[in-house]
Amino acid sequence: MSVLIVLLHSRCWECLGDAYRTRGSYTTAMKAYSKALDYDPAAIYCQYQYVLIQLHLFTDLSLWESELLRSVETGHSGGQMSYVSLN
Repeated sequence: MSVLIVLLHSRCWECLGDAYRTRGSYTTAMKAYSKALDYDPAAIYCQYQYVLIQLHLFTDLSLWESELLRSVETGHSGGQMSYVSLN
């Protein structure tokens, strides 16, 4: 397959991912971005969108926030997070 065709396939999957993401079909958008990355692993936009959707779908920020507050109050991170003191 020529380089032009591979990049065209990647761009088509990227556009499809954008369409799914816009309509709120995040899991399907991730599949489309993943397919685009199969054709062009260096496609930064697809990598970025894929990670944003993962964060949106699979990250419980309330757990992270409670861990952050606990570590600030106790003065240590429990070995999982690192913080810089601004004092």
